[in-house]
Amino acid sequence: MNKRKLARLYFIVTMIFIISGCTLLLPFYGVKSPRFESINKQKEILSKYNCDTSNLYFIDTNYYDSLDYNEKYAINTYKLKKGAGASAIQLRMYNSQGAFTSGWSQCFGKADRHRIFDSVPFLNNKDLPVNQKLSLQNDLKMFQVSEEKRKQILSEARNHDYTIVLIWVGYAGVFTKRTLRNLSQYQEENPEHDFFVLKMNLTARYHYE
Repeated sequence: MNKRKLARLYFIVTMIFIISGCTLLLPFYGVKSPRFESINKQKEILSKYNCDTSNLYFIDTNYYDSLDYNEKYAINTYKLKKGAGASAIQLRMYNSQGAFTSGWSQCFGKADRHRIFDSVPFLNNKDLPVNQKLSLQNDLKMFQVSEEKRKQILSEARNHDYTIVLIWVGYAGVFTKRTLRNLSQYQEENPEHDFFVLKMNLTARYHYE
């Protein structure tokens, strides 16, 4: 198979993942039923993959659907147009002024295959349907914190080279493990850069179920 055919096949497979919301193969990736993950549980999961356990937050459930259907918050423009659901695992990177530099979503396929972690900031792969209109200020609106705390976080972000927003759940099996390992390794391999990593867990909606 020549390179052109391989590239075409790879594109088709990638689009199937994006269109389907990754649901076709989820059972084979160790994805468990959605469940609430307490702060202690989050720390346990993060520690397992050598990730820092500070700056842990829950999503404000009033914004949960915004990840799916609102252009200010949704990272996947293709799924946004189609009205499909958002991926549970996402990475968004912003510069010290809070401007979007690059991002990745679980349903784009393996981040290292797209070479997302090959540069600082993350590689902004123009071949992926990434929403370039995202901003740190809008992302922080989704955090389940007071307005005062939100302003404090935004102010602190200005003191760092880059802010990474990890949107995540622990029950996403291989997708969670791979992302946490990649993120930890990325920070270790780029010690000359000051990263401010904020983790927003999506399981708040299951707290009282």
